[in-house]
Amino acid sequence: RPPADRRPHRGHGGRDRRRDVTEPGIGDRPPSPPSGYPTAPELRDVETDWRRLNPRMLLIHPVQEAIRFLPALAGVFILGRTSDSGGYWEYVALVVVIGIGLLRYFTTRFRIENGQIELRKGLVNKRVIATPADRVRTVDLTSPIFHRILGLAKVEIGTAGTGKDRLVLDALALPEARHLRDELIHRRNVVLAADAPAPQGGPV
Repeated sequence: RPPADRRPHRGHGGRDRRRDVTEPGIGDRPPSPPSGYPTAPELRDVETDWRRLNPRMLLIHPVQEAIRFLPALAGVFILGRTSDSGGYWEYVALVVVIGIGLLRYFTTRFRIENGQIELRKGLVNKRVIATPADRVRTVDLTSPIFHRILGLAKVEIGTAGTGKDRLVLDALALPEARHLRDELIHRRNVVLAADAPAPQGGPV
C-alpha cells in the first residue's frame, strides 16, 4: 500500500509561520485620544493679582471682634464703673478691639493666578493658604446676618485632600462670589470628566 501523504511539519523556524493575532504589531498601537477631549478651562475671567476682600468688611470685622471679646469687654466695663480710675479703660479696650478688626481686614489678601487660589493673612505671623483649582471639589457660599445686610457672601473652598484648612474668602460681594463659584464648579466638572475612565466598547 502506498504510504499516506503527510503534510510537511512547520516548526518555529518555518518560513510560512503565521503571526499570532494577539501579538502586537505595527498597526496595533493604541488610538490617540480624540481631538475634542475635554481640558480644564482657564480661570482668566476671575484671575486677579493680590487684592483685599470687599471693603464693606471694614464694618463687619470690628463687630465680629467685639462679639469675640464680649466677655472681656464686659469685665473691663464693670471694673471701670466700680473703680476710681476715671472710667476710660473701657473705651480704650473698645478702641483696641475695633483696631484688631480693622487690622484683620488690612492684613488679609487673596489672588487667583495660574490656576491657583491663594489666601494670605497675618501681620507678624504671616500665613499663606494655597489651593490648586484642579483639586477643588466643593464651593459653598454662606451669608450670615451682617453679610446678608451688606450684600456679601463667604466663599468656602474645599479640596480633594484631607487637610485641616479650608480656604475661606470672607467676604466678597455676592455677584462676584457667585461668579467665582460657577467658574470653579465648571472647572471641577471638566476635570472630573477628563479623569473618568472611557467606556469600554462592545463586542464587534
